[in-house]
Amino acid sequence: MSGDLNQPEKTAEVLKNGWLHTGDLAYMDEEGYVYIAGRLSDMIKYKGYKVLPDEVENHLHNHPAILECAVIGVPDETIGETIKAFVVLQDDFKSRITEQEIQD
Repeated sequence: MSGDLNQPEKTAEVLKNGWLHTGDLAYMDEEGYVYIAGRLSDMIKYKGYKVLPDEVENHLHNHPAILECAVIGVPDETIGETIKAFVVLQDDFKSRITEQEIQD
C-alpha cells in the first residue's frame, strides 16, 4: 500500500469496514483451495462480456505457433474496449502462418 501513503482517498477505496479490498479475482475449488485468477483492474469489457487477459493468453498459448503472448484492453469508440494480443511466433511458424489463422 506504499502507493496510497498520504493519499486518504485511495486508502479509503481499498480499506472498507476493516477489510482490505485488493482488487484480486479469485475462486475456490471443491477442496477449498483458493486460486488467484487475475485483477479486477485488468478486466477487459468487450461487447458486454468481462474478459480476463490471462484467459485469452492461456488459450493463445495452446496454439502450436505461439511462443509468447500478452493481451491488453484497448479503447474502442464503438464498443468501449477491444482485445489486443501481442504474439511471438515459434521459429518454425514464422512467415508460414497468417494473423487471421491465429485469430480463427
